[in-house]
Amino acid sequence: MVIISCKDQNDSFIENNKVDDISLLRADFEKQTGYDQTKVYLLTPAFRTRINWDKTVEKHKDTVLIAVSVLDAVHFPFDGLQVDLKNHVILKAVRNKDSKWNYSTVTFVPTDLSKGYSGLIISRSLKKGIEKIDYYNEGSILNNDNIIRRKFAVSASKNANKASAGLRAGCIIGYVNGMVNFVSCDNYTGTGGSSSQDTYGDPDDFEQMPIFDEGSVIWITPSKDDQDIIDSLRRYPCAQMVLAKLPNLENKISEWLSNTFVNSETYNITFRASTTLADTTDGEHYTGNISGKNQYITLNGNMLNTASQEYIAATMFHEALHGFLHMEKLRLEEKGTPEQFGVLYPGIVPTMIAGQQKFVLNHNAYGTLLGDLQKAIQSFSPNISAFDAMALAKGGVINLNTVEKSVNYANKKGNAGTTCN
Repeated sequence: MVIISCKDQNDSFIENNKVDDISLLRADFEKQTGYDQTKVYLLTPAFRTRINWDKTVEKHKDTVLIAVSVLDAVHFPFDGLQVDLKNHVILKAVRNKDSKWNYSTVTFVPTDLSKGYSGLIISRSLKKGIEKIDYYNEGSILNNDNIIRRKFAVSASKNANKASAGLRAGCIIGYVNGMVNFVSCDNYTGTGGSSSQDTYGDPDDFEQMPIFDEGSVIWITPSKDDQDIIDSLRRYPCAQMVLAKLPNLENKISEWLSNTFVNSETYNITFRASTTLADTTDGEHYTGNISGKNQYITLNGNMLNTASQEYIAATMFHEALHGFLHMEKLRLEEKGTPEQFGVLYPGIVPTMIAGQQKFVLNHNAYGTLLGDLQKAIQSFSPNISAFDAMALAKGGVINLNTVEKSVNYANKKGNAGTTCN
């Protein structure tokens, strides 16, 4: 006697105690989502992926992990590191109590694995289209915002709450093929924690996947050997966006930045933020070692939280010019022609006019560069007037007159420029 029973195709395999045929799971997934390998943005809208159905792990009869290949170069700057996502994405399938399969994309951003998983786990439900960002420390999920602030946010300061709240509820910034991208935003409104019946990722998923061996975890810590414009402005996404644009604009200063740092095999320049600078200091430049080949720019974090994009760009251009001029001086000294520096960048003299200092200390060489700085600011923001751009260029370089001082792009009360959201 042969008994044949026909059921809906979607349920034909899920009554087994094991998922014996991954092809059936794949068919269910494709039926639910309409996915095929050409839909490279279905799993992660910010970067391209491809599902590897031949690399799966069955955690138990109701949970299957499938490897996902990341087709773009994607990095998350987080907790002082840049985490390479090359082997850090999976598709997670979980069967619920109604014997239906639910699917989510899980992205792992580990910052330490020595005492258990530390870092982020980002889960995106493909059915609901929402994301949940979980913070882990040594294998334990963190639900207390105060702990998250201490672990992942800025150090204690008067702006710590604002900065960490943005980290908790806002967007996690990543780089896709070298460009700043809002990779993931937390749209989850519930409380933290994962259960066996949901599709949120957890540290055990990371440990179970064979592709997540020690060699697959790539952390990049900017060092003196990196030749580039290094972005260490974590938790200041608007400033990161501004910085990403500067070397690619069509103006003389952007060309200098690109040629001196981005395309250099010798020099680098690092941008970072601090909330301990004096209120009157928007930024500081200094040289990191004796050779002077590593340049550092520290921007006032309080300024970055309140200023317009134009003001931030002007400040970055200003401080980067310090780095460029220092490089030029080194280059000419190594070439044996240090006297050429005064010819190429003569500045404007005298620095004192009518008994008053015209240029801020160590800025008289900027005199002949103010026009270039003005054009660079206009290149960043074509709608800004020439007068306002020059006023921004002069800031911190030369004494401003009364009208120039009234040009206020420095804070939101000024109502000038493009707001940083």
